[in-house]
Amino acid sequence: MAGHRRAALVDARWMACVEEKIVQRAVVMILQRIYEVDFSDASYGFRPGRSCHQALSVLGQMISSVRLS
Repeated sequence: MAGHRRAALVDARWMACVEEKIVQRAVVMILQRIYEVDFSDASYGFRPGRSCHQALSVLGQMISSVRLS
């Protein structure tokens, strides 16, 4: 009988984790739609479709375009 209780507890914890992940993702989607319009085009941190590699690439282009006298 203890095995059934343990299995039920594990199932309940697993289900709670799955439900929590679903809620977290829904909140992220809502907040992204609200705040994405406020971000600068030069902002790359933790934004969908943007990465640190893209930020470094843009930075490299900016540095190489500056002329030194």
